[in-house]
Amino acid sequence: MPSMLDKVAADSEHSTILFPEERCSFGELAERSKEFAAGLKALGIERENKVGILQVGGIDTIAMMFAAMRLGAWPVPINARYKAEELSYLTHHADLKLLVIDDVLSDVVIKMLPALSNHPGGPLCIPEMPELQFVVGGNSPRPGMLSWSEFKAKAAEVNRSAIEEEETKNQAHDVCMLLYTSGTTANPKGAMHSHSTILHQGANTAFNRFDLNSDD
Repeated sequence: MPSMLDKVAADSEHSTILFPEERCSFGELAERSKEFAAGLKALGIERENKVGILQVGGIDTIAMMFAAMRLGAWPVPINARYKAEELSYLTHHADLKLLVIDDVLSDVVIKMLPALSNHPGGPLCIPEMPELQFVVGGNSPRPGMLSWSEFKAKAAEVNRSAIEEEETKNQAHDVCMLLYTSGTTANPKGAMHSHSTILHQGANTAFNRFDLNSDD
């Protein structure tokens, strides 16, 4: 999927994502995802690692999904309305190595992991969440978390060629996203999606259901 984004980015300057207060072109989205991929790599994210994304939604959310995919990691979008107990279950069940959050959702993360407030910094070492090593997000530093500015500073230390090298390993049939059910009647269940299944489903929805084209 990231290679498709880069191809379109090279051919078009049209706006691709529109929100009430923000919009970006394909090129801007591709560049932002590469910056985020560099930050993830700096923190040790590798192929098949799971990157949880707990955000209210926006361009950064989409860019982070593509960033994880560039490295062969699996983005795991998380329902922003989850309570601490639900978030704890998914974090443990999915073996998240890194969790990306919005400022407004930091309280639920702290409630899930009160040990964060006493963490000295560096990779996490929390017995109840042994796989989780980093929580990233927020405009200002918080105990146990990396702020956005700290994350982007780490991204600047990574050579972009290292990201490109990882991307060459991606195949159409590789898993590129772990998407959980709502958990309305039972615990949420994770469904693995490949690059090809998401592309085919997206194309089918856009062209056959909504009859969209490049002018829409």
